[in-house]
Amino acid sequence: MDSYLFNHTKEELDAALESMMGAGEFLMMVAQDEARKKMEAQAGDVWSRTNIDDFCEAVVAIANDPITEPFHRERVFTMAAEFSDGLVTKESLQERADALKALEEEERLTNDTKAAFERFANLTKAGQTAEAIAEAVDVVSALQARNKEHNFADMLALPTEADVLNSFRDRHRGVATQYTFKVDGKKSSLIIPTGALTLICGATSHGKTAFLQNLALQMADNGDEGAVIYFTFEGDSESITLQMMNKFINENFSRTGNNLRILQRYLCDGGDWFVKGTKERVVTKAMAFIKDYITTGKLRIYSKDFDCEELIDAIRFITKQIKVKAVFVDYIQMLRKNGYTLQRNEEVKEICNDLKALAIETGLPLVMAAQLNRETRSPFEMYSQNIAEAADIERMASMVICMWNSAFSPQGKTALRPEQQVRLAAMGMTLGEPGKLYAKVMKNRCGVVGAEVVLDFDGNTGVISNQTKNEDGRRNVTVRND
Repeated sequence: MDSYLFNHTKEELDAALESMMGAGEFLMMVAQDEARKKMEAQAGDVWSRTNIDDFCEAVVAIANDPITEPFHRERVFTMAAEFSDGLVTKESLQERADALKALEEEERLTNDTKAAFERFANLTKAGQTAEAIAEAVDVVSALQARNKEHNFADMLALPTEADVLNSFRDRHRGVATQYTFKVDGKKSSLIIPTGALTLICGATSHGKTAFLQNLALQMADNGDEGAVIYFTFEGDSESITLQMMNKFINENFSRTGNNLRILQRYLCDGGDWFVKGTKERVVTKAMAFIKDYITTGKLRIYSKDFDCEELIDAIRFITKQIKVKAVFVDYIQMLRKNGYTLQRNEEVKEICNDLKALAIETGLPLVMAAQLNRETRSPFEMYSQNIAEAADIERMASMVICMWNSAFSPQGKTALRPEQQVRLAAMGMTLGEPGKLYAKVMKNRCGVVGAEVVLDFDGNTGVISNQTKNEDGRRNVTVRND
């Protein structure tokens, strides 16, 4: 090498190295010659099934031979595909070689592990405990490293064109809702991302649970296959079922303006406090909700005293047993990690991280309510960083929506500026007057940030819907056709 450098330039050396044939390529040329001779001896320049099988076996052996450098394996497969005139593809050869290599490595790991433990046992029996422990530390560490490499080996496999196209076809789509937001004057449907964490945020009594329940009902009724799973950590399952039923009925039928109390009394003891002429219709819808949503499993409501690990295990179990299309949790600050002793904000951060990983693993939309802290004093002071107990958990979410109930005026000494009041009024909302919810998308990895809307919120039915206008320009509530 020294004499070569003395008589040649660096550029000439680089060119020589670049033109050098790898060992795998050389062995492929030998394999091609052997395959060609077999074809000539049998039927001329025609591949037989036996010749193809023998050639593929030789290619796989060359690709997996330690003498073939990893960066030359791709070239080996390409040469084989070209030589066979497309009868075999490099992708099929690579898949076959990788599967065989993984199997062989797994067998070697198993045998080496057994042999190592036999040595440890023999040393221990001979009274050489210290030597056994020392060797165990070194050998186990080496075996663990090999096992990691074995698990990572599939990362080197290149996808086929079909793999790439199928990955897009199989990609989970976002779930459409019935809500239309606006951004820069343009309408945009609210799409809940799948395989991701969505947070519905608001202060106490600002409608986050009601919005969560409206979304759950919409997804349960969107025609897609699967069940909607709803976990509540604030109330019992009967109370949440009653609230969902009330939203499904979507009618003011109580003489006292309290639908939930009338529904509960009727279901418990047949109490009759309905507005005249509404009972038969309301009862019919209530029974239809139970029959079509609850007893069919289309909507499954659970009230369990789970910690975070139990919740994740429960979701995993359910998704393995039945088809699930969305999971809702109310709400995130109610969750705890078993035995956690560090600061609460770190605990909530880890909970979010675990739930995000679960959403990615299952490919499901995981929608959770989250409490905003006291720094949120007006609809113009809602920020995703203001999530209570852990300001940075919004980093885990793909979408964050913040909400303000119009029944609440700005808190503390905060007052809206005139232009802010005008802006809300133009959207149909006046603070201090009930009946509206202001919602804004604060984060959206899959779409536009800043989309906002004022929604109609019927506090008695619990229904949240987009505003519509009558012919005279007055806004009225959109009523679902159930």
